[in-house]
Amino acid sequence: MKVVLDSSILCADFRLEGGPFETFFQGLTRIGARCYLPETVLDEVIAGQRRQLDEIEQKVERLQGKWMQLAGCPLPLVPAATSQTRPDYAGYLRAQLKEREVEILPYPDVPHKTLVARALARCRPFKESGGGYRDALIWHSTLALIEGDADHVCLVTANTKDFGIAPALHPDLQKDVRSGVVVELFNTLEQFNAAKVVPVLERLGDLMHRLEEGTFSPFSLDRWIDENIIKAINENEDVRHFVPLEYGHGRVWASELMGIESTVIDDVRLLPSGDILLMANADIRIEVVVSAGWEDCERHRDVREFFGGDCSGDSSIRAEEEGNVAFTLTLKKDTFQATWCDIDALETSSGSVEINPHERREVEAGEASQQT
Repeated sequence: MKVVLDSSILCADFRLEGGPFETFFQGLTRIGARCYLPETVLDEVIAGQRRQLDEIEQKVERLQGKWMQLAGCPLPLVPAATSQTRPDYAGYLRAQLKEREVEILPYPDVPHKTLVARALARCRPFKESGGGYRDALIWHSTLALIEGDADHVCLVTANTKDFGIAPALHPDLQKDVRSGVVVELFNTLEQFNAAKVVPVLERLGDLMHRLEEGTFSPFSLDRWIDENIIKAINENEDVRHFVPLEYGHGRVWASELMGIESTVIDDVRLLPSGDILLMANADIRIEVVVSAGWEDCERHRDVREFFGGDCSGDSSIRAEEEGNVAFTLTLKKDTFQATWCDIDALETSSGSVEINPHERREVEAGEASQQT
């Protein structure tokens, strides 16, 4: 699902700090959706913020003049506003959008003749007066997104006169949408959150709870760890992080899972495909086998130290090691079968490594599931 925001939505909360935006951005990645902003909207919002500041400055100047007439002295605590005292809103907004991974849609490559014909025909989003040029650019940016690989787009705009009253897109605009594509209209961010974000987050929360409790019959995290974690650790030689040897020095592999001390589900997310992304970490004990030939012992000091200086013949050691393994699983949407595993991070007595770390969830003592 791809979500396009209109300038009317951002102008309602220029700094994107209110509750609706917080819910929107926090939930967007978890529900497998992505946000897009036409460059037309970006320019319009920056100009709108500047315009509102100009209006406030003019009001302040008028109030200062009236105060001076009445009191005979400057209005206290109101410094003279200048362009130098204004914060860099454009930089702030771009940084916020980048941090939230909002993709900017470039100005659409639409011929002037097409826009003029649309304006003359008074076809939405053009108004009866012929105005609506910027809204037309926003709509054509949305159409360009649809013409790509998008089959489900949500347009969030408070401009009901030109785009339609949710959930019905204006008939003039609906005619532009190619067959097989769904364009859903929302008139407020709260409306979108209530329909698309909150229900999915509730379902994911319920799924996460059932996985933690071990009551979700299609999939058991502890069972998956028991049957697959050794293979996953060995696959990219991540087992080497359990012993103090550099890569290529001797041979190291995990031979057996000795126990699962605890597991924590860090997050459950929905992918655009409908599959489930499960992020978790587990404290485990494994048996590690380290072997080294005479050449390894001769060449590498860490190997000699690991084997206590005994390099006679082929050396081999089995040792029980413990550590925390963070990983991400992809579960099929219909069967909940794990089809992919990535080791994200490892913490062992030999140190820690972050491969593609995911955010850890803080849990209270005793909250993590335990298995021995």
